[in-house]
Amino acid sequence: MYSEVEEKIEEQPVLKRVPPGDRWETIDGKKLFPNLTAGLDFIFGQSGVTDFKIYARKGVVCTEQKIEVQKEVTKYSLYGED
Repeated sequence: MYSEVEEKIEEQPVLKRVPPGDRWETIDGKKLFPNLTAGLDFIFGQSGVTDFKIYARKGVVCTEQKIEVQKEVTKYSLYGED
């Protein structure tokens, strides 16, 4: 057996909407923002992330993070690979 590296994208929630209106807070609930733009600016200032995924119906904003996952590939003796 040997392993290959596979790239996987993992979403990290960073903001959630606080009704009513357009107020948003960090996922940990420590900061509240008067609008989405202020919340996105705060996240950018903290992490430098510029790409966000907004789930409007859920009221959640996520960032995407690429992670490398080791994927084991099985060799079969039938093909003379062992």
